[in-house]
Amino acid sequence: MEDFIERKIHTTKIPELDELLKEGNQRMLYQELIMKYLIWLGIPESGSYDIIKKIAKKKFKEEELAELKEKLKNNWIEKLKTEDGFDENWQVVEDAAHYSFNASHSLSYAYDSLYGAYLKSHYPLEYYTVALNMYSDDLDRTPRLIDEMSHWGIKLHQPKFRYSTNDYVIDKKNNTIYKGISSIKFLNENCAKELYNRKEKQYNNFIELLVDLEENSSINSKQLKILIMLDFFEEFGKTGTLMEMYQEFAEGEFKYKKTYCEKTKQKRLAELNTIEFRDYELSIKQRIEAQSEYLGSPTLIIPELKNFAYIMDIDNKHSPRLTVYGLATGKTTQIKTSAKTFSKCGGEKGDIIGNCKLKQRQKQRKVGEEWVTTNEFEWWLESYEIQKIG
Repeated sequence: MEDFIERKIHTTKIPELDELLKEGNQRMLYQELIMKYLIWLGIPESGSYDIIKKIAKKKFKEEELAELKEKLKNNWIEKLKTEDGFDENWQVVEDAAHYSFNASHSLSYAYDSLYGAYLKSHYPLEYYTVALNMYSDDLDRTPRLIDEMSHWGIKLHQPKFRYSTNDYVIDKKNNTIYKGISSIKFLNENCAKELYNRKEKQYNNFIELLVDLEENSSINSKQLKILIMLDFFEEFGKTGTLMEMYQEFAEGEFKYKKTYCEKTKQKRLAELNTIEFRDYELSIKQRIEAQSEYLGSPTLIIPELKNFAYIMDIDNKHSPRLTVYGLATGKTTQIKTSAKTFSKCGGEKGDIIGNCKLKQRQKQRKVGEEWVTTNEFEWWLESYEIQKIG
């Protein structure tokens, strides 16, 4: 690939074949060039494309592929009076058939790549917003797009009341993208519309908003609890406080329902407004678990908790490998530790660790039956402590 990018001269070492492949700078870049090679060696044009597809989809039986190879080799010898170079070029055909495009498809992809690169470099905020909406259901591509955004200084905010619609939206002033409400598990486009339609309404407190939603929306109890845990209603207070408010509103002694008569409603609202609720957040563990379940990945960042991490997963197959989420940075990474250190310090999925001592070590790779030290490095936890924090 690097040779092609740098336009280095390439040759098949067969002048007649080089001439045949001149459109690809003597490389079998496109399906049409592989077809030319096959036709050159006696395959009818009508059957050359079928051969490429059968190789790519592994539909050739072993004996069939061997028979085809033998036929082509005989024709090669007949043309060139030697079998030199056949095996090397046949290997290229077998490899290229698994990934090559036809020429028109390749050109279209090249244009798309250039358009994408231009838009990403000149309009990154708009580019990533569109890309995130296009791939909102792609759980592999979405995290990669989000990781890239940090290069451009783009911040991604979880959904917020008054800002978020159904889709990802731009906040150009703050170089920020807000996640769409439909990206939350168990919520939908209708919920997003009903919430966004209230962006200009003023509420004196959270109870007033709950009354409005109870009376004039289809949003259910499960959806409201999820939104509270995800800090969607941040402007009204802390997650723990709002969850207590909602539980009293929906399930407590003075619960409120739109089916009650007006007199009962007013009486219960008066009682609800006299309750003094604690001012507190749900625990870090509760919030990260909610974000992981309903958003697909955690988003909580607490800058003051440097050197603290949440254990998302543990792989004990060889040396224990911890997948951890940095509470101060919002980054997920994998860190190894020795079996001895893990046995001493302990920990399980969902724990928070702190006072971490890290050291870089050279990676080892197994070659045959032996482990070989490489020039690559990875982080190892030499010591840590389980933290009992909110």
